[in-house]
Amino acid sequence: MDVRYNLLVNHISKGYGEQRILEDVSFGLLPGEILALSGENGAGKTTLMRILAGLLMPDQGDVLVGDRSMIKESRRAKQLIGYAPEQFGIYDSMRGREYLEYYGAACGLTGLRARRRIESLMDYFMLNEAGEQYLSRMSAGMKQRFSIARCLLHDPMLLLLDEPLNCLDPQGQNDFGSLMRSLSERGKSVLISSHNLSQLEGICTSVGFMKGGRLRRKEMLEKLMEDAQRNNPLLIRLPDRYQARRAASLLRPLSYVKSIAIDGLSLMVTMVPGQDRDREILELLLREQIATFFFGREKIRLEELFIRLNQEEKL
Repeated sequence: MDVRYNLLVNHISKGYGEQRILEDVSFGLLPGEILALSGENGAGKTTLMRILAGLLMPDQGDVLVGDRSMIKESRRAKQLIGYAPEQFGIYDSMRGREYLEYYGAACGLTGLRARRRIESLMDYFMLNEAGEQYLSRMSAGMKQRFSIARCLLHDPMLLLLDEPLNCLDPQGQNDFGSLMRSLSERGKSVLISSHNLSQLEGICTSVGFMKGGRLRRKEMLEKLMEDAQRNNPLLIRLPDRYQARRAASLLRPLSYVKSIAIDGLSLMVTMVPGQDRDREILELLLREQIATFFFGREKIRLEELFIRLNQEEKL
């Protein structure tokens, strides 16, 4: 059975003279997938986003949006994309509603269809009161709302968003997450480039890490976090110090236990890499009638995982 992608990136490379910016980047986005793309400054994220949006041509490779090639039929491919750069793409001399009408016309939306679509988006993003204000007088957060609304005017298959949460207040960030999940349920794909992975942890379904112009890793978020958490120390909290010492003495001789650190009533058990014996350890403690107040792996945050992978040179 053929896999259908909303976005398929095939061996993209880009350079300027001797400097290589992107090197053989390939990946796909499935319908409903929300990819958080991160990496250090200079990793190539912005160049990649500009190529995906059709604003820059690669030296090698191709980009398919649906079944449309960005190289061979750029205009038709762009019709399926909504792109919001980090700097908003805002015309300060326009009023809010006028800005959406202008872009709607550029997308082929006119008449009643355009009015209904603009009204719907302005309602969703709570922009009605700002509709007659000049964009130059708006806050950065309000401009960001208009920019994201503009991307959705033509109901694109693919959204490309560069640092979309930077200027949004907590309510705006919450609304953004709800919007992304709604788009995912409708089969849209979203690529979000951001340095702040903590804001995207509850939004994205997959994550990609770029380094040195290459996409070093791309995985579904759930699998990536499960694999990372499996390598975290096992935390066991006991009712008293006596039980903590008993548990430590019981577990230290086990061949798959690398080390045990005791902190008051808690044990931090580090396993030999590749060993997942949590159930076996819990059963052993229960057999010895050692009660536990907490038993589980420490939860890892996505941002911490990125730093860890980078330090371990696994990216």
